[in-house]
Amino acid sequence: MDFSVDQFTPEKLAEVQVVFSQFDKDQDGFVELKYLAGMLRSVGYNPTDAEIYELKSTHEGRMPGFFDFTEFMTLLPLMRHDGDTYADLEEAFRVFVKDGLGNMSAAHLRHVMTTFGEKLDEKEVTELISYTEPDAQGELSYKDLIRMLLSE
Repeated sequence: MDFSVDQFTPEKLAEVQVVFSQFDKDQDGFVELKYLAGMLRSVGYNPTDAEIYELKSTHEGRMPGFFDFTEFMTLLPLMRHDGDTYADLEEAFRVFVKDGLGNMSAAHLRHVMTTFGEKLDEKEVTELISYTEPDAQGELSYKDLIRMLLSE
């Protein structure tokens, strides 16, 4: 995939340039591949371990074990959550809905997110739940959660 500046807003491009500079310790224009996950997270993406492994194992940059700014920018469009549409996420969250109104237990969500699949830690789950403002009974709107997950 070719990198094109038009794919990104000026603000996003500036943000990525700052992050790249911070990870480019010796300012030679290259960053070690081991920092890829941290860089992606620093610019707002949340790749899974499997995605990171795939990116690292298929990396064919100009310098083995390193990537430059352009190579990094070509990875960003691959990180978009093309499969995570509103309908897909709504279907996944419906299993948690117990009242028919679109509310689910924050405690149950916390348990599932820290126990199954690619587990989140307590801090990550607390942050996720804080965006949805659970009510006095500890219930939260899965629709609010989906909107937050899909926003950039």
